[in-house]
Amino acid sequence: LMPEFIAIPGGRFWMGSEEAEVERLVQQAQEDYEKVWFRRELPCHEVELDAFALARYPTTNAMFRQFVEADGYAEERWWSEAQAAGVWLPDGTVRDWLSEEPRDTPAYWGDTSLNGSNQPVVGVTWYEAVAYCRWLTYALGDGHAYRLPTEAEWERAARGPEGQRYPWGDEWAKGRANTKELNLERTTPVGIFADGASAEGVLDLSGNVWEWCSTLHRAYPYDGSDGREDPGSKDLRVLRGGAYWNDRDAVRCAFRSLHSPDFRLYDHGFRVARGPLK
Repeated sequence: LMPEFIAIPGGRFWMGSEEAEVERLVQQAQEDYEKVWFRRELPCHEVELDAFALARYPTTNAMFRQFVEADGYAEERWWSEAQAAGVWLPDGTVRDWLSEEPRDTPAYWGDTSLNGSNQPVVGVTWYEAVAYCRWLTYALGDGHAYRLPTEAEWERAARGPEGQRYPWGDEWAKGRANTKELNLERTTPVGIFADGASAEGVLDLSGNVWEWCSTLHRAYPYDGSDGREDPGSKDLRVLRGGAYWNDRDAVRCAFRSLHSPDFRLYDHGFRVARGPLK
Protein backbone atom coordinates (compact mmCIF):
# COMPACT_ATOMS: atom_id res chain seq x y z
CA LEU A 1 0.00 0.00 0.00
CA MET A 2 3.08 2.27 0.00
CA PRO A 3 5.53 2.87 -2.87
CA GLU A 4 8.67 0.79 -3.31
CA PHE A 5 11.69 2.82 -4.41
CA ILE A 6 14.57 2.20 -6.80
CA ALA A 7 17.85 4.07 -6.36
CA ILE A 8 19.02 6.05 -9.40
CA PRO A 9 22.70 7.08 -9.29
CA GLY A 10 23.69 10.68 -9.80
CA GLY A 11 25.79 11.88 -12.70
CA ARG A 12 25.50 13.33 -16.19
CA PHE A 13 23.21 12.06 -18.93
CA TRP A 14 22.01 13.14 -22.35
CA MET A 15 18.46 14.53 -22.32
CA GLY A 16 16.28 15.09 -25.40
CA SER A 17 16.76 13.75 -28.92
CA GLU A 18 19.31 14.19 -31.68
CA GLU A 19 18.26 16.31 -34.65
CA ALA A 20 18.36 13.33 -37.00
CA GLU A 21 15.84 11.39 -34.93
CA VAL A 22 13.53 14.36 -34.57
CA GLU A 23 13.69 15.03 -38.31
CA ARG A 24 12.77 11.40 -39.02
CA LEU A 25 9.75 11.64 -36.70
CA VAL A 26 8.71 14.99 -38.19
CA GLN A 27 8.88 13.60 -41.74
CA GLN A 28 6.59 10.69 -40.91
CA ALA A 29 4.14 12.76 -38.82
CA GLN A 30 0.60 12.89 -40.21
CA GLU A 31 -0.44 16.13 -38.51
CA ASP A 32 1.26 19.49 -37.99
CA TYR A 33 0.71 19.33 -34.22
CA GLU A 34 2.69 16.08 -34.12
CA LYS A 35 5.64 17.89 -35.66
CA VAL A 36 5.47 20.47 -32.87
CA TRP A 37 5.42 17.67 -30.27
CA PHE A 38 8.60 16.06 -31.58
CA ARG A 39 10.48 19.35 -31.88
CA ARG A 40 10.02 19.90 -28.14
CA GLU A 41 12.77 17.30 -27.68
CA LEU A 42 15.43 19.59 -29.14
CA PRO A 43 18.22 20.23 -28.53
CA CYS A 44 19.81 17.11 -27.11
CA HIS A 45 21.87 18.34 -24.18
CA GLU A 46 23.78 17.06 -21.17
CA VAL A 47 22.27 17.39 -17.69
CA GLU A 48 23.82 16.62 -14.33
CA LEU A 49 21.67 15.18 -11.54
CA ASP A 50 22.21 14.25 -7.93
CA ALA A 51 21.28 10.72 -6.90
CA PHE A 52 17.59 10.20 -6.20
CA ALA A 53 15.08 7.38 -5.92
CA LEU A 54 11.96 6.74 -7.98
CA ALA A 55 8.96 4.55 -7.25
CA ARG A 56 9.11 1.21 -9.01
CA TYR A 57 5.49 1.60 -10.15
CA PRO A 58 3.06 4.40 -10.87
CA THR A 59 0.91 5.23 -7.84
CA THR A 60 -1.93 2.70 -7.72
CA ASN A 61 -5.53 3.07 -6.63
CA ALA A 62 -4.71 1.05 -3.50
CA MET A 63 -1.87 3.44 -2.65
CA PHE A 64 -3.96 6.53 -3.30
CA ARG A 65 -6.88 5.11 -1.28
CA GLN A 66 -4.72 5.44 1.84
CA PHE A 67 -4.63 9.19 1.22
CA VAL A 68 -8.38 9.37 0.56
CA GLU A 69 -9.25 7.36 3.67
CA ALA A 70 -6.92 9.50 5.79
CA ASP A 71 -9.14 12.49 4.84
CA GLY A 72 -6.37 13.78 2.64
CA TYR A 73 -8.73 15.88 0.56
CA ALA A 74 -9.97 17.68 3.68
CA GLU A 75 -6.54 18.42 5.18
CA GLU A 76 -5.61 21.97 4.23
CA ARG A 77 -1.88 21.57 4.88
CA TRP A 78 -1.41 19.27 1.86
CA TRP A 79 -2.95 21.73 -0.60
CA SER A 80 -1.06 25.04 -0.40
CA GLU A 81 -0.47 25.43 -4.15
CA ALA A 82 -4.00 24.27 -4.97
CA GLN A 83 -5.48 26.65 -2.43
CA ALA A 84 -3.51 29.58 -3.89
CA ALA A 85 -4.75 28.62 -7.37
CA GLY A 86 -8.38 28.39 -6.22
CA VAL A 87 -8.45 24.66 -6.98
CA TRP A 88 -8.82 23.39 -3.40
CA LEU A 89 -11.89 24.52 -1.45
CA PRO A 90 -12.28 24.78 2.35
CA ASP A 91 -14.94 22.06 2.33
CA GLY A 92 -12.28 19.53 1.32
CA THR A 93 -13.09 19.33 -2.38
CA VAL A 94 -11.13 20.17 -5.51
CA ARG A 95 -12.08 21.75 -8.77
CA ASP A 96 -10.63 20.79 -12.12
CA TRP A 97 -10.83 21.93 -15.68
CA LEU A 98 -13.35 19.28 -16.73
CA SER A 99 -15.56 18.75 -13.65
CA GLU A 100 -18.85 20.59 -13.34
CA GLU A 101 -18.92 19.92 -9.60
CA PRO A 102 -16.09 19.83 -7.04
CA ARG A 103 -15.06 16.36 -5.90
CA ASP A 104 -13.24 14.67 -3.01
CA THR A 105 -11.89 11.61 -4.84
CA PRO A 106 -10.15 11.08 -8.20
CA ALA A 107 -12.42 11.74 -11.16
CA TYR A 108 -12.75 8.08 -12.23
CA TRP A 109 -12.79 6.58 -8.73
CA GLY A 110 -16.05 4.75 -9.45
CA ASP A 111 -15.21 3.53 -12.97
CA THR A 112 -14.84 -0.25 -12.76
CA SER A 113 -12.62 -0.33 -15.83
CA LEU A 114 -10.09 1.95 -14.13
CA ASN A 115 -10.40 1.53 -10.37
CA GLY A 116 -8.81 -1.87 -9.72
CA SER A 117 -6.58 -1.82 -6.66
CA ASN A 118 -3.43 -2.57 -8.68
CA GLN A 119 -4.26 -0.32 -11.62
CA PRO A 120 -2.62 3.13 -11.66
CA VAL A 121 -4.75 5.87 -10.18
CA VAL A 122 -6.02 8.20 -12.92
CA GLY A 123 -8.22 11.26 -13.11
CA VAL A 124 -5.94 13.27 -10.83
CA THR A 125 -4.65 16.76 -11.43
CA TRP A 126 -1.09 17.86 -10.78
CA TYR A 127 -2.34 19.42 -7.55
CA GLU A 128 -3.77 16.11 -6.33
CA ALA A 129 -0.49 14.35 -7.09
CA VAL A 130 1.44 16.99 -5.12
CA ALA A 131 -0.97 16.72 -2.17
CA TYR A 132 -0.52 12.94 -2.07
CA CYS A 133 3.27 13.33 -2.01
CA ARG A 134 3.07 15.83 0.82
CA TRP A 135 0.78 13.53 2.81
CA LEU A 136 3.11 10.58 2.14
CA THR A 137 6.02 12.49 3.64
CA TYR A 138 3.98 12.91 6.82
CA ALA A 139 2.48 9.40 6.82
CA LEU A 140 5.83 7.61 6.46
CA GLY A 141 7.76 9.99 8.69
CA ASP A 142 11.05 8.39 7.72
CA GLY A 143 13.07 11.55 7.14
CA HIS A 144 12.57 11.60 3.37
CA ALA A 145 10.70 14.32 1.52
CA TYR A 146 8.43 12.71 -1.07
CA ARG A 147 7.59 14.61 -4.25
CA LEU A 148 6.98 14.36 -7.96
CA PRO A 149 10.08 13.69 -10.06
CA THR A 150 11.51 16.47 -12.15
CA GLU A 151 11.29 16.03 -15.89
CA ALA A 152 15.04 15.39 -16.01
CA GLU A 153 14.91 12.77 -13.26
CA TRP A 154 12.05 10.99 -15.00
CA GLU A 155 13.94 10.82 -18.30
CA ARG A 156 17.17 9.66 -16.66
CA ALA A 157 15.32 6.85 -14.87
CA ALA A 158 13.63 5.81 -18.11
CA ARG A 159 16.77 5.93 -20.26
CA GLY A 160 19.05 4.14 -17.82
CA PRO A 161 22.81 4.69 -17.69
CA GLU A 162 23.20 3.85 -21.40
CA GLY A 163 20.74 6.51 -22.60
CA GLN A 164 18.33 4.12 -24.33
CA ARG A 165 15.45 5.20 -26.55
CA TYR A 166 13.00 3.00 -24.63
CA PRO A 167 13.38 1.78 -21.04
CA TRP A 168 14.31 -1.71 -22.29
CA GLY A 169 16.63 -0.68 -25.15
CA ASP A 170 16.95 1.28 -28.38
CA GLU A 171 14.60 -0.85 -30.48
CA TRP A 172 10.82 -0.92 -30.28
CA ALA A 173 9.39 -4.22 -29.02
CA LYS A 174 5.66 -4.78 -29.05
CA GLY A 175 4.45 -6.41 -25.87
CA ARG A 176 6.86 -4.70 -23.48
CA ALA A 177 4.42 -1.93 -22.59
CA ASN A 178 0.69 -1.17 -22.60
CA THR A 179 0.49 0.94 -25.77
CA LYS A 180 -1.78 1.46 -28.76
CA GLU A 181 -0.12 -1.43 -30.56
CA LEU A 182 -1.71 -3.91 -28.12
CA ASN A 183 -5.25 -2.50 -28.53
CA LEU A 184 -6.13 -3.13 -24.87
CA GLU A 185 -7.86 0.28 -24.68
CA ARG A 186 -7.59 0.54 -20.88
CA THR A 187 -5.05 0.75 -18.11
CA THR A 188 -3.50 -2.49 -16.87
CA PRO A 189 -2.23 -3.54 -13.43
CA VAL A 190 1.18 -2.04 -12.75
CA GLY A 191 4.23 -4.24 -13.19
CA ILE A 192 2.80 -6.89 -15.49
CA PHE A 193 5.10 -5.88 -18.39
CA ALA A 194 8.23 -7.15 -16.69
CA ASP A 195 10.19 -7.18 -19.97
CA GLY A 196 9.67 -3.43 -20.21
CA ALA A 197 11.65 -2.62 -17.07
CA SER A 198 14.34 0.04 -17.14
CA ALA A 199 18.00 -0.81 -16.51
CA GLU A 200 17.54 -0.15 -12.79
CA GLY A 201 14.26 -2.05 -12.59
CA VAL A 202 11.63 0.70 -12.79
CA LEU A 203 8.42 -0.50 -14.48
CA ASP A 204 5.64 1.05 -16.59
CA LEU A 205 7.72 4.02 -17.67
CA SER A 206 6.43 3.56 -21.22
CA GLY A 207 2.69 3.36 -21.79
CA ASN A 208 -0.19 2.63 -19.42
CA VAL A 209 -0.63 6.19 -18.04
CA TRP A 210 0.91 9.60 -18.49
CA GLU A 211 2.84 10.66 -15.39
CA TRP A 212 2.89 14.15 -13.94
CA CYS A 213 6.31 15.67 -13.29
CA SER A 214 7.10 18.60 -11.03
CA THR A 215 8.46 20.63 -13.95
CA LEU A 216 6.85 23.54 -15.77
CA HIS A 217 6.94 23.18 -19.55
CA ARG A 218 9.85 25.26 -20.82
CA ALA A 219 12.08 24.99 -23.86
CA TYR A 220 15.30 23.02 -23.60
CA PRO A 221 17.98 22.96 -22.38
CA TYR A 222 16.73 21.82 -19.00
CA ASP A 223 17.95 23.95 -16.09
CA GLY A 224 16.38 23.21 -12.74
CA SER A 225 17.44 26.60 -11.36
CA ASP A 226 15.77 28.77 -14.03
CA GLY A 227 12.28 28.80 -12.49
CA ARG A 228 10.86 25.75 -14.22
CA GLU A 229 10.67 23.95 -10.86
CA ASP A 230 8.58 26.73 -9.26
CA PRO A 231 5.77 24.94 -7.37
CA GLY A 232 3.61 28.05 -7.16
CA SER A 233 3.25 28.70 -10.89
CA LYS A 234 -0.09 28.01 -12.60
CA ASP A 235 1.60 27.43 -15.97
CA LEU A 236 1.58 24.18 -17.93
CA ARG A 237 3.26 21.16 -16.33
CA VAL A 238 5.08 18.29 -18.04
CA LEU A 239 3.75 14.74 -18.31
CA ARG A 240 5.90 11.83 -19.42
CA GLY A 241 5.72 8.23 -20.56
CA GLY A 242 2.68 7.99 -22.80
CA ALA A 243 -0.50 6.01 -22.13
CA TYR A 244 -2.27 2.90 -23.35
CA TRP A 245 -3.68 4.70 -26.41
CA ASN A 246 -0.35 6.22 -27.51
CA ASP A 247 1.84 4.61 -30.17
CA ARG A 248 5.50 3.66 -30.13
CA ASP A 249 6.72 7.17 -30.97
CA ALA A 250 4.92 8.82 -28.04
CA VAL A 251 6.20 6.35 -25.45
CA ARG A 252 9.88 6.95 -26.16
CA CYS A 253 11.88 8.17 -23.16
CA ALA A 254 12.41 11.61 -24.71
CA PHE A 255 8.79 12.40 -25.61
CA ARG A 256 7.27 15.38 -23.78
CA SER A 257 3.61 16.17 -23.15
CA LEU A 258 2.09 19.02 -21.15
CA HIS A 259 -1.15 20.16 -19.58
CA SER A 260 -2.57 22.71 -17.20
CA PRO A 261 -1.98 21.59 -13.58
CA ASP A 262 -5.75 21.65 -12.96
CA PHE A 263 -6.40 19.24 -15.84
CA ARG A 264 -7.23 15.57 -15.29
CA LEU A 265 -8.07 12.75 -17.66
CA TYR A 266 -8.62 8.99 -17.72
CA ASP A 267 -4.94 8.44 -18.58
CA HIS A 268 -3.27 10.94 -16.22
CA GLY A 269 -1.45 9.45 -13.23
CA PHE A 270 1.87 9.89 -11.45
CA ARG A 271 4.67 8.21 -9.53
CA VAL A 272 6.64 9.44 -6.53
CA ALA A 273 10.29 10.41 -6.15
CA ARG A 274 12.47 11.19 -3.16
CA GLY A 275 15.97 12.54 -2.70
CA PRO A 276 17.82 15.79 -3.47
CA LEU A 277 16.31 18.38 -5.75
CA LYS A 278 18.59 21.27 -6.72
